[in-house]
Amino acid sequence: MATKYTGSNEGVEGLRVRDQDGNPNVSPVTEIRVTNGTLTDDGNGVVSLQTGGGGGGGTSSGPAGAVQLSDGAGGFSNDADLNYDTANDRLELGDSALGTLATAVPGSATVIDSWSIATYRSSRYSVQITDTVTSEYQVSDMSVLQDGTNTPFNEFGILFTGAGPLGTFTSNIATGNARLIFTPTTANAMNIKVSRTLLEV
Repeated sequence: MATKYTGSNEGVEGLRVRDQDGNPNVSPVTEIRVTNGTLTDDGNGVVSLQTGGGGGGGTSSGPAGAVQLSDGAGGFSNDADLNYDTANDRLELGDSALGTLATAVPGSATVIDSWSIATYRSSRYSVQITDTVTSEYQVSDMSVLQDGTNTPFNEFGILFTGAGPLGTFTSNIATGNARLIFTPTTANAMNIKVSRTLLEV
């Protein structure tokens, strides 16, 4: 974040310059030097100073969603292996992608998640389910693998607070996407939170 300075005429001391947090506090001042920053005359004796270090003042690079890395000299660059996919709310790290999502299930089979089989080979999920009517809960983990036709699927670590599971998960491929599908055991509305990791082909 840029550091802002303010100056004021303090009588016999002349100009005093101090950081917003009070440190440093220098008086009297006869000259202000600006390095890697911007000095702006705001008029009426007011001057604004904005520095370029610490995450501000640089020019971004790369495509939309590219995570910016400081070069330590006021500039920024991006790494092609580090990107934020705003459309799918996922952080892409090299050959993997991390993301979370929440879905409301209206008491019937619902596609919880989908991903391109042209881009990703497998996914790993951690899932939390809440029955909004009975306040029962369930958690589990899942692995999904695709070969272009089938999606071998494994669910494990299933825990639930009620008399039985709140529903079942399945997976398939449709229109070029692998899908994770949840079918609840009752008609109650349920909320599902998913943490997902994807690995590229």
